[in-house]
Amino acid sequence: MNTTNLQQQQDLNNQNDQQNDQLYDPTNFSMEEQAQQYKNEGNLYFKKKNFNKAIEHYSKAIELNPNNAIFYSNRCACYQQLNDFKNMILDAKKTIILDPNFTKGYTRLAKAYMELNKFNKAFYLYKKLLNLQTENSENNLQNLQI
Repeated sequence: MNTTNLQQQQDLNNQNDQQNDQLYDPTNFSMEEQAQQYKNEGNLYFKKKNFNKAIEHYSKAIELNPNNAIFYSNRCACYQQLNDFKNMILDAKKTIILDPNFTKGYTRLAKAYMELNKFNKAFYLYKKLLNLQTENSENNLQNLQI
């Protein structure tokens, strides 16, 4: 290979390296995409039972998008595994505020209250959850009939 061809090949390789670097640069992604990536990494840590690391990643996702109920719900599940019921309650409540139809928020909040022996609150939430599931089922049936 002559010197000109070798230089052209090196230039092409450098361009490819720069393009790859830009591809993985987090600043090239929207805040929502970055938040989803942190959530996905949190999910991996959760599966490995590294709940503290998962909490870190879900928290970063929440910083980037504080209006996503799933991020709070996932972090709530970590707190449950760590028996941190006070933080579990905070995240479950936020989940419900952000998405009142997201049933995991109610079940996680009820579980936290059960662990803290607040049975009346847990009972109320389970009852609300049953009503919500009935409403959702009826809405689904109505949508099928249309």
